Formats: sequence, structure tokens, C-alpha cells
Amino acid sequence: MTLAARWNRFWFAPAPADDLAITRIVFAAGAFLYYLPAGLHRYGDVPRGFFQPSALFQYLGLGVPNGAGLVPIEAIWLLAWLSLALGFFTRSAAVVACLGGLYLLGLKNSFPRMSFHSDIPTVFMAAILAGARAGDVLSVDAWLARRRGRPIALVPDEYGWPRQLARVYLAGMFFAAGVAKIRHSGFPEWILSDVTWIGLVAANYGPIVHTPAPFPRLGAALVRSSEAFATGLAAATQLIELFYPLALVSRVARRILVPAMIALLVGIWMTMGALFFVAVLAHAFWVPWSAIMRRTAARSSFP
Repeated sequence: MTLAARWNRFWFAPAPADDLAITRIVFAAGAFLYYLPAGLHRYGDVPRGFFQPSALFQYLGLGVPNGAGLVPIEAIWLLAWLSLALGFFTRSAAVVACLGGLYLLGLKNSFPRMSFHSDIPTVFMAAILAGARAGDVLSVDAWLARRRGRPIALVPDEYGWPRQLARVYLAGMFFAAGVAKIRHSGFPEWILSDVTWIGLVAANYGPIVHTPAPFPRLGAALVRSSEAFATGLAAATQLIELFYPLALVSRVARRILVPAMIALLVGIWMTMGALFFVAVLAHAFWVPWSAIMRRTAARSSFP
């Protein structure tokens, strides 16, 4: 097989429209429910002395209204996520979700002491969905098209690349995190440092990021149970990050690394309180939804 053929197969292999549609529903609904109680408009009322505008805000000269002025912006943004989940004006909703996230989450991250970089995938995933034919099935748009006698023609080549692009983004994001640890601390210096140990123990005494850990005493108990636990967890963290890109090209690596990363992120939240919800949610782009549905249907058909 030629290099060009391999490249095309990597990006544009035919895929079921249902996989992209279910991914859209899961991610958009998850984002809506996650950000609904976030109250991002409150950043408009934070004293400006804490405001350190990000490069985007500086370059575009974006202003920051007060909290009351941000309320309608946040409301429209949340409605865009809900509309995207329903597949109603799908592409337009994804564009609004992307641009609204770029502004609101950019504003949030312009207050470094109050922000957390777990929001970053939100904007990128919305941008991917904005460029995809994510509403061709399982959507209000598709239902309306059928009602009007203009059903949407399905093109299998259009439904694989958006999910693949999201996977490549995740691989790059996690790999960059692993490389950053080497650049700033060295290898294996970060693994052997006390960073992970401190994070596990400190949660026992209160929230160390923005949310209390569901099991704050668990991390300290695990550290007490074995002196090597924190080092082992640090090693697993960095190795999973560095090898994550292999999931793009190896089915065996995918079955190991993708669940391992989800487990790692959930474990960090449970023991340290650092919630990487959107990063976990973005793994919906890995799930073979239609294959799971076929297997479930086949099992339920047995007497």
C-alpha cells in the first residue's frame, strides 16, 4: 500500500454515521450538564487586579463586561450545547459552542489562580463537530429533513475523520503533557520527585484545586500502605501519556492505553480532586458505538 493510500485510510476510512452522531450527543450533552452549574458569568465580577488577559484577549482586544453582561452570553452558549446534543441547527450550534467557549473559557483562564486547564478540549472538540456532518442522523435536523421529503444522503467517508481528528488531538495533548514533565524536570526526575506524593497526601487536608476529592483520605492511605505507591503512580502517569499516541496505530495499544488513561484521570479526581471531566468525556470519540449496539442487540436476541 502506498503512503498516500495509508494516509487516506488513516483519516478517511468509511465509518457509520451513527458513531459520529452518538459521539455528538454524548459529548454535547455532557458539556451542557457540566457547565450548566459552573456560573462562568461570575468571572465578570472578579476584581480586575486578578485579570491577566490571555494572548487571545490581548491580540483581539476583547473586553470583559460585568457579571450581568456575561449572563446572556453564557445562556446562549449553554443553549448551543443543548441544541448540538439534540442536533437542531447542528452546525450553527457547534460554531456558537466553539466561539462561546473560546471567549468564556478564555476569560476563565485569564484568571490564572482561579482557572484550570481541564477546559481546553472543550473548544477543540466543538470546532471539530462544527466542521463535521454530525447531524446527518439521530438529530432533529435529520427528522425535519425527512418530514420535508428531503432526506439527507449519507456519505460514509465523511463520518470517520472527525472522530479520528479528535483522537489525534487527544494523543497530542497527553503526549505533550508527558514531554513537558521531561522538559521541566527531566527523566526520570519527575517520576522520582515528591509531586505525586504531595498531591495524594495534601487532598487529605482539603481541596487542592477547585473541588474536594470524593475520597480525600484514599490517597494518603495508599501512600501509607506502600512507600513505592506514589512513585509507581507517577511512572504510570508519565508512561501512559508518552505512549498514548500508539493508540492511533495499534489496536492492542488502544485497548490498553485508552481505558488506562480514563482510569488515571478518574483516579486523580477521586484522590486529589483535580477534575479532568472534559478530557474524560472526549474519550467518547474513541468508542465504537455502533459495534456496541450491534453486540447488545445480538445478545438480547438470544432466548
